[in-house]
Amino acid sequence: TACGGNDASTTTSDSGKKLDRVTLTLNWYPYGEHAPFYYGKQQKIFEKHGIDLDVRAGQGSQKTVQATAAGQTDFGWADTPALLAGVDQGVKVKSLGVFLQTTPASVQSFDAKGIAAPADLKGRTIAGTAGDALSKTF
Repeated sequence: TACGGNDASTTTSDSGKKLDRVTLTLNWYPYGEHAPFYYGKQQKIFEKHGIDLDVRAGQGSQKTVQATAAGQTDFGWADTPALLAGVDQGVKVKSLGVFLQTTPASVQSFDAKGIAAPADLKGRTIAGTAGDALSKTF
């Protein structure tokens, strides 16, 4: 697409259709969950609906929520626990919907550790990424 006119928030498609430029920041680097966005771009589905979508890699849901609230991106793709933690801290964002009905996050351990239920984690040390959905859940 080429830049359309003097308005920085619009572009023009190859066919001359005016498109609204929209940014979407992901929760992390692109992976399978994000495939619909890239497929939609490839198939020009967004363009059909007047959208020039710019998909940006994220650096964790917490940062995506903060960037969305700060106006650095139009939309953010973030895990619900990080979104709710942000809202609880006064971050001004809204959830428009839920893509995954259950979280793909999990805690794994060796059988020898005897962990069979979340309560078995009490007093244990787990490894994770600061600010990710699982750490926000805990």
